[in-house]
This record gives sequence, structure tokens and C-alpha cells, in this order.
Amino acid sequence: MNDTASPPATVATCVIVHDKATDQVVTIRNNAHYLQREESLPADKRFSEHPDSAAARCLREQTGLNVDPADLVLDRVLTMAAGWEGYGSQACVVLVFRALRWSGELAQGYQPQQAVWSPLDRLPKLSPTFTAIIDAYRDESPLYITRG
Repeated sequence: MNDTASPPATVATCVIVHDKATDQVVTIRNNAHYLQREESLPADKRFSEHPDSAAARCLREQTGLNVDPADLVLDRVLTMAAGWEGYGSQACVVLVFRALRWSGELAQGYQPQQAVWSPLDRLPKLSPTFTAIIDAYRDESPLYITRG
């Protein structure tokens, strides 16, 4: 029997905002020199409130868009054994929400990020985690996804 307990998994939220009329989704352009290679979706792994409230707050902080937590539906659950983007040894569970309705205009998020509308069929290069999330969304894959 192993007496060493595994650390609890990190829980993160991610929000897919898909304007079906224009077939575009909100992506986050990272302007920091060390992050410029890849864009992301609105996401956060540091929160103490209920996950849907955390997702709504994250969306507002990173994009300027407002969403009522009641207008978020759990779309996917992604588990990663190797942690967020493979960094660290702590497992990570990402609760992926889809926004049914939102209001507001895209605005500069907290530095050094900028939210933009990106065509779903021509997305910029996303990090591996966000690529897995958007591929599952686009392909209507199972609700539960495992990476690593």
C-alpha cells in the first residue's frame, strides 16, 4: 500500500463563446514575448467561487463580455494527468462551458492579453489544451476528454 497521497487535481474553467451567425469564437491573443506563439480561449485556474461564476468572471476580465452564469452550459470536461499544458505533476480538470448568450463588446483584457473574434474554420495557433477543447467542440466529440 502506498502511503503517499496524490495532490488534489487543479480545477480550471474555460469558456467557448461561439457567434454562430458569423461562425467565430473568442480567442485570447497573448502579447507577452514568451506567449506569442499560441493563442488561447478565455480560461482561469485560480478561483474560489462556484465554477460557473468563475467562468463568467473570467470571461468578463479577459474579454469584456458579460454572461450570466445561468447562460453557461457545461459543454465538456477535460482531464490532464500531466497538469495544465503538461507543466507540473499535478493533474488538472478543465470544466469547459459554452456561453448561450452574452452582452458587451470585446475589450482589452488584463495585460498582456487581447480578446479577438476568430473564424472557427481558420483559428490561430492554439496551445495543445485549447486545440483539444476546440476540436472536441467542433467535432461534437464526447463530453469527457482525456489528455496525457
